[in-house]
Amino acid sequence: MGKYAVITGAGSGIGRAAAKQFASKGFSLIIVGRNEEKLLTLKEELGNKTDIQVMPCDLSDESAVYELYEKTKAYEVAVWVNNAGLGNLCPILETDVHKAIQLNRVNVDAAAILTLLYAQDYQDKKGTLINISSWNGYSITQGNPVYSATKFYLSALSEALYWELKRGDKPMKVKLICPAATKTAFIKAASADKKPEEIKDYDNLFAKCNTAEEVAEFIYEMYESEELIGYADGTDYTFHKTGPKLPHTYNKSENPCLLIR
Repeated sequence: MGKYAVITGAGSGIGRAAAKQFASKGFSLIIVGRNEEKLLTLKEELGNKTDIQVMPCDLSDESAVYELYEKTKAYEVAVWVNNAGLGNLCPILETDVHKAIQLNRVNVDAAAILTLLYAQDYQDKKGTLINISSWNGYSITQGNPVYSATKFYLSALSEALYWELKRGDKPMKVKLICPAATKTAFIKAASADKKPEEIKDYDNLFAKCNTAEEVAEFIYEMYESEELIGYADGTDYTFHKTGPKLPHTYNKSENPCLLIR
């Protein structure tokens, strides 16, 4: 059955492309998403070259997140990809509070639960955790502030985990992927509340953006690299690898706080 890669949000977009990428490299898969039909279609497309476990899950349901992780314990998970995420293109002063909470449940709560559980179980193994943040996980976008905030959380959590693993000389690795705008249905879904005249021409909007397949190839490239962060530049969509970006210290006297720089 081989080594397994868990990929959340595998029903479409970057998650779907990542599932195909890891399958092409010989990984067995555990594919996770809300839409079971899409997951089964993906399984059929991938054929019988590798073992594929389909695990439908609504990641906005906290109890379902814990149940998902328990199910995966039956497998040796070499790679865990937290890809699932929601967006909401809306200024803060116009944001529906319930939608903001839903966004946080998936982008923050579910990602945090799965990050902590996997890291605690695999810290002494050669596992790799890959969290999908965003270019907006290091920059505030005025038209997408709540989403930016959720991705800032995931970026900070991943960088903190990087330092803990490094300081403890642990074999497990963590990777943080920060795509820029990508040619998927994500933006349309995030713009669901907008009036037709407010929705941009997506073909023109995405003319220079990366495809989901390009991002998936880069995710695998990062999996094989020694760097922490892999990002697509939001201005020219080129891919880059780098180390941690946030101030970090175990000694307050070193004064890393951005507020006083």
